[in-house]
Amino acid sequence: MDDEYTLLKEAASYLKQKRIVEAAQLYQKIGEFFAQKSFYQKALAAYQKSLALHPNPNLYFSLAGIYEKIQRNFSAYEALKQAYHSFIRQKAFEKSLEAGFKMSHLQPDAAVPHEKIAEVYFYMGHTPEASAEYQNAAVKAEAQGDFRKSMEYLFYAFKMAPKDKEIWKKLRHALIQRRGAEDAQVQKLDEILKIKPEAPEKLIPKKELWPPEKIAEQLKNAQTLMEEYLFDEAKKIVEEILVQHPQHPEALKALETLTAEQMAALGEATEPSTEELIRSLEEDLDIKEAPTAPGAAVKVATPSHALSAQTLYELAIAYKEMNLYREAADLAQKALRKIQKKEKKSNQPTPFELDCILLMGICYRHQKAHFDAISLLEKTLSAQGLPLPYRLALLYQLALALESGGNFNKALYFLRKIEKEDKQYRDIRERIHTLRKKRHV
Repeated sequence: MDDEYTLLKEAASYLKQKRIVEAAQLYQKIGEFFAQKSFYQKALAAYQKSLALHPNPNLYFSLAGIYEKIQRNFSAYEALKQAYHSFIRQKAFEKSLEAGFKMSHLQPDAAVPHEKIAEVYFYMGHTPEASAEYQNAAVKAEAQGDFRKSMEYLFYAFKMAPKDKEIWKKLRHALIQRRGAEDAQVQKLDEILKIKPEAPEKLIPKKELWPPEKIAEQLKNAQTLMEEYLFDEAKKIVEEILVQHPQHPEALKALETLTAEQMAALGEATEPSTEELIRSLEEDLDIKEAPTAPGAAVKVATPSHALSAQTLYELAIAYKEMNLYREAADLAQKALRKIQKKEKKSNQPTPFELDCILLMGICYRHQKAHFDAISLLEKTLSAQGLPLPYRLALLYQLALALESGGNFNKALYFLRKIEKEDKQYRDIRERIHTLRKKRHV
């Protein structure tokens, strides 16, 4: 039966077996399952996990649809941009058009969606439609006060339909706005508009194109800016290249990478408090996980109290994989309590209990619940006779929690304790080095 727990366990199994494509497909199915039940935040997490494992341009449409439902239109727009660029690379122009029109619907006053639609029409050889969309983009850009961009769009429209006098008139109007009626180009247009169109390419001087060497240099500059998290500056460089060479493969790839890195960085910056933000958003927008509508083809999940401790733990890991840390911590805690009730309790925690505690500590830290993480881990470390691998893992997670909470000295102390036991443990050297720097900032 396809219920929440069965699907999540199967996804976790695929990940363990390194069956990445199948895991991605299953996470997509999980996203659809949650979307049907109106559990939109869980659906987002599942879709994002699927995309992280194996990019699927069609899935960006699903992602955008969920963002729209929770009124995160900017995120929906960014997802559609990702879809657009992915489909362009695949030369799936009909799908690219669909993404462009949806972007325009989300931001009706923006010029960029019309620019994207025009590009697709141009690639498809539909120059009249491309010209019309560039003119639409010019109108939107002018309304936003971006006269330089408006001129650029009009020039593209002009190149698509060089004998259309209506475009000449619009160019004349735009030139007057920027340069005044006495400008030489305005005078030239006034003269041309009275006679038969000729040599339209001479009306507006061509912008000097960057040579391949400069493009390569600028792409390196963009990469450097991206590494410094200066995404807007990097995007300006890449978009400038694409203005001159709309099909430049490296620039298109750089733009997609840049957009993905920007979204990842935003997620990384907020990841520790993802669930807090989600709940805050739900409260602000009065979003509730609505019950399934009558007749909807969705199975009812097995109640968590009916699941075994091992199953609860495996589900907790599956939720953690989707960055749903609050749910993961809750399931791990239920697994821990269930096993403690079932088995005779001694002062010595079992390996399964330690696994649950470690998972809870990790999830608390990602939620920025530093006090809860530190208290849990310190209490567990006070037990005598802990197996060395577990003791080191607990010390490591405790150090991370202390570092996240800003207690660099104590975090360094516990890292040094690990170093005395095992100098090669994980990334212990790098972390000690980094913490020493932080301590003196």
